[in-house]
Amino acid sequence: MSAFLRLLTKIVAFADAGASNAPSLRAADWSRDVSDIVVTAPNTVMRDLAPAEEVVFFNGSRTLTINGTTTFSLALVDGETDKYRIRHTAGTAPGFRTDRALDLSTGVIVVAVNANGIATMTVSGGPTFAGVVVGDSVYVPTLDEVGAQVFSAPNQGFWTVVAATTTVLSLTRSGDFEAAAESVTIGVADQLQVFSAAGVQVGNRLEIVSGFVVSSRRSYPIVSVTATYIEIESSLALAEETGILPTITGLLVYTSEKKLIYLETNQEVVVKLNGDTTELLKVAPWVAGDNTKPGTLQKTGGCWSLSVLNKSLVTASVVLISVE
Repeated sequence: MSAFLRLLTKIVAFADAGASNAPSLRAADWSRDVSDIVVTAPNTVMRDLAPAEEVVFFNGSRTLTINGTTTFSLALVDGETDKYRIRHTAGTAPGFRTDRALDLSTGVIVVAVNANGIATMTVSGGPTFAGVVVGDSVYVPTLDEVGAQVFSAPNQGFWTVVAATTTVLSLTRSGDFEAAAESVTIGVADQLQVFSAAGVQVGNRLEIVSGFVVSSRRSYPIVSVTATYIEIESSLALAEETGILPTITGLLVYTSEKKLIYLETNQEVVVKLNGDTTELLKVAPWVAGDNTKPGTLQKTGGCWSLSVLNKSLVTASVVLISVE
């Protein structure tokens, strides 16, 4: 649900307590009123942390399997001006989705179209659909993606498995249903791909941290995903690259990000943002244990995980306000 954010900031520092309104004695006098910002998911969380306790307040990170061998390319999607494909080209799979690793080469696929918006694919000739489960995604790439596509255009795109045996898949798809009855012989394994529904999702965000050129290192919305690639949208032109070896944390995917976090604490704590494992970001109150003089931290933009570690010898009371 959307909400409107108003953020008021007032900082005044003056030289004598008895004449605080004297402009000539103010060392700092700063006001800011940020109003009518549309946000979602406004939330307040209050937690008491025992000494040395660390609490995860939120974590939208997706788990990937990128390692030192995982290699990528980045290229503009054919026919598009603002969509780019980051494809796994070598090394350990990145784990965007769980690949069912079907090799249907030399198999014959018969597509039948039912009147109820269900299409079936029946395989014969040796290969099977073993390992495919209900809910999996079936992807039939376009011609340009695999060099030679045997399936007709109406059958290309994404499907969802609603029933599965080793020889027959029942499929449906979102939007206007389109399919064509045909019989094809698979020549290349990539002409029909099957992978899990769980994992990276359309609407998640991708953060490029390292490996790719510096001008590409920022956050992007994910508009398409398979087991081997992610497509992102960028209004800024990106440099095309090949043979990219990012670090383990060079590509990050998260479900959502906070536009604003505001934290208060009455004891010294360490705040860990976006997977940070150090203890460098410390927040301490003006007066320990005094809830009227708490330590504060305010951050806008780009926060997808946050945990707090109590560094004091007594219980710390922490308040966290966030919006997306």
